[in-house]
Amino acid sequence: MTASRSWARRGRALAPLLVVLLASLLVLFEREWRHGEVFSPADLLFEFYPWSHDRPLTRGANPSRSDEAFYHQPLMTTHFARLRQGELPEFDESRLAGVPAFFQSLDVARAFSPMSLPYYLLPAEDAVSWYGPLRLVVAALAMWLFLRDLGVGAVAAAAAGIAFALNGHFLTWLSAPMPTVAAWLPLVLRQIRRAVHRTRWQDTAGLALALGALFAGGYLATALVCLAGAAGYAICELWQTRRWRALGPLLLGGVLGLLVGAIALGPMLDALRTSPAGTRVVSADGAPWPNLATLAMPHFWGTPLHGTWWHPDPTATYPEHVAYFGITVLMLAALGLATRLTPALGAVRWCFAGLTVLALTRAYGAVPGRWLLWLPGQAQTNPFRWYALAACGLAVLAGLG
Repeated sequence: MTASRSWARRGRALAPLLVVLLASLLVLFEREWRHGEVFSPADLLFEFYPWSHDRPLTRGANPSRSDEAFYHQPLMTTHFARLRQGELPEFDESRLAGVPAFFQSLDVARAFSPMSLPYYLLPAEDAVSWYGPLRLVVAALAMWLFLRDLGVGAVAAAAAGIAFALNGHFLTWLSAPMPTVAAWLPLVLRQIRRAVHRTRWQDTAGLALALGALFAGGYLATALVCLAGAAGYAICELWQTRRWRALGPLLLGGVLGLLVGAIALGPMLDALRTSPAGTRVVSADGAPWPNLATLAMPHFWGTPLHGTWWHPDPTATYPEHVAYFGITVLMLAALGLATRLTPALGAVRWCFAGLTVLALTRAYGAVPGRWLLWLPGQAQTNPFRWYALAACGLAVLAGLG
């Protein structure tokens, strides 16, 4: 009887998140479930030979998502077809003119991500449409679990979960690998907190599995951002609790997480040895300061969907430069900074406020975020990948508010 009541209480606590999340997903993916469309920008292929011969009168719906049409979705389709035949999807000579490349290794790695489950169970055209909402559900649940572990109420935790899952960085890159990695970050944070406060082997194992799932997304740039955020939070927890003996379990969980994720990290690191992406140097300046307007106005620079894109940098793209996290989220996060909290939650608040500032200043090339360029790999990675950590930090602050 006690167990059944406990499950009932958990169900009632989870209900606000599930109701709002389900309604949001039904609106976002209406064309898929109502009209049977496929969540794919593959109509862009009609702009190129030989498919241009059969080009319809309408142009491609989303010209900013060419990576998925040309690389990710075709590679994922061939990889899982080979898996079903009992072959390991390592190097595919039929793609990218047979040249080992960053995209190849990324999609080889993603074959082992838990997020890729739809590709194992469904035809490719159906799996593509389930792949997007699955990652949003995982992101929302992970953030909800983290906030509940902090002792936050069910409604506030639901608000944080929705804020994280539906942030602009995830939605503009929903068919790309960024959410595949970053969706697991709140679960990693939860396991860090548990490993510090309880120091049980189950919590260390949970941390290893959460990190392994994060690394299995294969996208190293976002994984490094999440790892930096997790390390920063771990330091804050250790400092606030003075439980220095938890450092050992945390390090063990991190090493085991790397071993779990090695099945995906291995192909990525191997490809980077011969890929131009591994030797490039990205500008440290980041986005121009007027780009801050996109925090409140996502279409400040216009949109390529309507032919109104006017960004001064001709190489700039809509998904890269839009930093919209939601006006309501920003207001709740501001309340989170002003709300009276317990000393423990107050420490969490300032930790995530600091991480958010660090992430945004890295994206805009300012101090202190600019100092992150000293970290391995940061000079070669896109600064806008730090939006994932900013979204996480703002969601936590919104839940606390």
